[in-house]
Amino acid sequence: MSLLVASDLHVGYHGNDVLHGVSLTVDECEIVTVIGPNGAGKTTLLGSLMGLLPRRGVVTIDGVEMDGGAVEVMTRARVALVPEQRELFNDMTVHDNLLLGRYPRRSRGEKLKPSDFDEVFVLFPRLAERRGQIAGTLSGGERQMLALARAMMGRPRLLLLDEPSLGLAPRIVASVLESVAQLAKAGMAVLLVEQNARAALQVAHRAYVLELGVVTMAGTAAALATEPRIIDSYLGIRR
Repeated sequence: MSLLVASDLHVGYHGNDVLHGVSLTVDECEIVTVIGPNGAGKTTLLGSLMGLLPRRGVVTIDGVEMDGGAVEVMTRARVALVPEQRELFNDMTVHDNLLLGRYPRRSRGEKLKPSDFDEVFVLFPRLAERRGQIAGTLSGGERQMLALARAMMGRPRLLLLDEPSLGLAPRIVASVLESVAQLAKAGMAVLLVEQNARAALQVAHRAYVLELGVVTMAGTAAALATEPRIIDSYLGIRR
């Protein structure tokens, strides 16, 4: 059974649909990417899955329908979203941002321990060095690391990740996506929306192509990376 199943999603603004019957699945420990042009509805898809936008259709976690699709329902189901703009508390320290990331676990009645920080600092040692630094003074790559680490503090089973490469240098993008791969190896499933199709297909297991609110292609990331239309439209090379 898939961890996440989204079936026939319709999402819109002011009566006009942006997503038209989108369906997808994400399995345990799997990285699934959604690629497509700007305006295709990728961010809208993540927002609707997290309950930030009203939707029509069915979303299940472990076969249980997420009634109403509210953010609180998804959080209790151990789903977390890292939005495109990171949404950090810029006037607070790295440490305090991470503390706030543990809140979903507290609301689930889980016991919190000082060692909770150790797990994220192993993956992001630079954050350990900057533990007392104000988040707003971090570099772009460090801010993305902090956004990922804060989500990790809640121990989600499924991470919805929106454009992690946005505004980052290629070297930093590779580092961030390697961290995403490590999260999957540690047991977390990831649904990755990414404009950098080449990078996304390199790290993902499976992929969906979203164009004008419709899934037009789906398959393994390796297979899609060799599709002529994907190469011409998204990878910027011709063979």
